[in-house]
Amino acid sequence: MLINKFTKTKLTMAIGLIFNSMITSSAVLAEEVKDNDRKIETILVTAQKHTQSAQEVPISITVIGDEELKNAGVNTINDIQLLVPSLNVRTSTSPAMSSITLRGAGTGSSDPTLQPSVGIFIDGVYMPRSVFGVSDLVDVDRIEVLLGPQGTLYGKNTNSGVVSVNTKGAPDEFEFQAQVDFGNYNQRDGQFSVGYALNDEISFRVAALKRSRDGFIDNVATGNTLGNVDKEAFRGQVYWDITDNFSLRGIIYTSISEGAGNDSEHNFNPGSIYTDVLMPVYAAALGSTLDQIVDMDPLNRKVYKNEVGELKPKVETDGGSLHLEYDFGGVTLTSITAYQKWSQVDYFNDSDGTAVDITLETPDMSEKSLSQELRIASYGNEYFDWVAGLFYFESELNRGSKDHKYTQNNFGLPGIPSPETVAPLIPNLINPGEYSYWTNSYDNKSIAVFGQGTWHLSEKTELTVGLRYGEDSTDFDMSFDVYDRNGLQFNAQNILTGEYQGGSFIPIAGGTLNEALPSIIAFLGGQDPTTIDFSAGPVARSGSRDDDDVTGMISLTHQLDDAMIFATVATGTKSGGFNGSFGASSADEREFEQEKTINYEVGLKMDLLDGAMRLNTSYFHTFIRFIKTFKHQLLIL
Repeated sequence: MLINKFTKTKLTMAIGLIFNSMITSSAVLAEEVKDNDRKIETILVTAQKHTQSAQEVPISITVIGDEELKNAGVNTINDIQLLVPSLNVRTSTSPAMSSITLRGAGTGSSDPTLQPSVGIFIDGVYMPRSVFGVSDLVDVDRIEVLLGPQGTLYGKNTNSGVVSVNTKGAPDEFEFQAQVDFGNYNQRDGQFSVGYALNDEISFRVAALKRSRDGFIDNVATGNTLGNVDKEAFRGQVYWDITDNFSLRGIIYTSISEGAGNDSEHNFNPGSIYTDVLMPVYAAALGSTLDQIVDMDPLNRKVYKNEVGELKPKVETDGGSLHLEYDFGGVTLTSITAYQKWSQVDYFNDSDGTAVDITLETPDMSEKSLSQELRIASYGNEYFDWVAGLFYFESELNRGSKDHKYTQNNFGLPGIPSPETVAPLIPNLINPGEYSYWTNSYDNKSIAVFGQGTWHLSEKTELTVGLRYGEDSTDFDMSFDVYDRNGLQFNAQNILTGEYQGGSFIPIAGGTLNEALPSIIAFLGGQDPTTIDFSAGPVARSGSRDDDDVTGMISLTHQLDDAMIFATVATGTKSGGFNGSFGASSADEREFEQEKTINYEVGLKMDLLDGAMRLNTSYFHTFIRFIKTFKHQLLIL
């Protein structure tokens, strides 16, 4: 019997049917210890780009295997925060705005254009946004969570750490596994995976899943429910040993997530801007009290969304990668070429959560990216192991469209007139039918060269040194403009003539009023009209920046009888960029610099009670941006 948790006070039960055609080894790539059944299995990981025991890696690392993922009901990286105390996932109504933090550090979820501080890697491929991590995981073998900066081997945007997802490898014979779950709220989950070796050289894996569930959040405004889930995912892999020394692995995947499972109740939480500002204003306009128009209990699963259309964010991810490996005999050359894309279609969202009809049509978002990594490595040597490589990455992110409205006010607040002295310049705050357009675009290119070596100073002592140099370029464009219900643009000329019939709230919030005011003031001051820009109003910003960075690490490890002690200093860099939010801020004001991190860490990894117990602990001291912001923490892994 499987137990699944929903965001509900009731316990949800589900019946699981699992079929296995063979008995497989532990899904954490564990080696069974045969001399003592009480010993904990050796967990093999690829945290340092080659296979080794997790107890030998001078990194704080948590590994979650296939069986543990199934037993805990883990479907996405969002779920593994229940198993990794240092990891937190902040969700949003939009999956594209989810963010991941490690050790309390990460990137805010309000703007998906901000690059993450926690790197997501799936089968060794860098995923540019956290949206790939919150998509449903298929055919997973293990998840490795690496804590602290990983700038040398994993590159930029890994200041807080790395979440590395590894799917199952080539099957030796026929494998089949299926699982079906049923639960309350009409939950129906099904998944399967098939692996088969056609011959000694070629094999494949195919896996798919389907998840659905009705919503359980009551919408007071419409009488329907929110929070429904509808997800599908597919992953296919082929393995080909072309020669004894040359192998190929091809991967394709796709997923679709549709629904509003993250609808928030923060609208009615005491202390929020909604309950303390917006709702009291609206209640007063209606001659009512706050308690008369909304239930203030945040645990009753009730929201007030009088949206136009359905609140159904839809996110799609697609991609593929080609892995080539050639063994020269003692030296291995690895190439990983990958392409991925994701998109979120626009949807209506009554984000204010009040009886005021301000509807946001959340803009389209999409991104395409291409990466190429080339590594050459030699491991298993008596005195020195090493790896060196080149990495290239490019991406193009677009948000919003001139073809789809971003903000649309359908009915508006009861009339809030402006003072007569400024009425020509500041119309009513919110007027029916006004709308706006908002667009962002970001182009990013990165190139890096890296290397890391380990000296075996003695049978028990090793010194590891790594270094990475990278260059990064970013191009940025954004625009925002406003229209009234008649399709008339908000600009200086239309305000001066009194033709613009929209409200002033959106122009003020979006910055278009700031753009128009200089022209209005110039006209009222008697400036020559031929020198005045009467089309001023829409906000348009663009910029570009180039960065370079050097990151590295140095680590000393020493093996004791049943333990390993390590001391590590590691650095990381997060790319600079531009903030694409609303407002009239200039490109220079929107620009932000690189985020640099340095981490000092000592740790002890111990096998106790003759191998029947394992205790890993570390102490780290992290500086972010080289200022007096740091964290101290004793961490039990």
